[in-house]
Amino acid sequence: MQLGLLFSFMKSKGGIAILRKIIFLDPSLSFDVVMPVTPPSFTVSKGMGVETMQLNAVGELNLAGGGTLATIRLELMFPNQYYPFVTSDTEYGWAYGYVERFKRWIENRTVLHFVVSDTGIDLMVLVENISYGERDGSNDVYATVTLREYRQPLPVKLDTGTQNDARTDAAPQTDVIHYTIKSGDSLWSICRKYYGKPTLYPKLAAYNGIKNPNLIITGHTLKIPPVEML
Repeated sequence: MQLGLLFSFMKSKGGIAILRKIIFLDPSLSFDVVMPVTPPSFTVSKGMGVETMQLNAVGELNLAGGGTLATIRLELMFPNQYYPFVTSDTEYGWAYGYVERFKRWIENRTVLHFVVSDTGIDLMVLVENISYGERDGSNDVYATVTLREYRQPLPVKLDTGTQNDARTDAAPQTDVIHYTIKSGDSLWSICRKYYGKPTLYPKLAAYNGIKNPNLIITGHTLKIPPVEML
């Protein structure tokens, strides 16, 4: 069973409409990829598996199964010229540059950090599909993008029948490390480097009193504790 949730990109606050920013963080890039135009809406689908059983004495029973990962559908516009409603810095005439970036993410199977500003939507995703084309002779590109929430597979432990397979090549971290943030760093990449688990970035942000985990400042010092202290 799937439950479709429709979120508006426009939030009314004192009569002023606030545009959402659609942000993709690629760990291989030193900058965030912000969509140039905020579309009117997007759709997130999330639910759970439901198993139906027939019992002779009772009849039909529905049993709750495991939760399904989210599917996100975006209707995007990549402008080929200046418009006053463009929400991010972009190079006009570079409409197909956005298309090529999405195609590379698909081809490279890149795991992306997907954020919609001022919402609870903050997910690791894969780009499943992009459909694109032109409509009105303006050379603007319109695209439909489908994202799938990503979950890292759990490691499989093989029983080799011996007691000598434990790792001894690295000692666990026992002290708090003071790390100076460099250009191109993100909490996602720092957690991947020090913990091997980039998805710990919200906990590292909370430990350092950082309200917005997507915003860190070059030159500031970050405290990196042992993982059990997060």
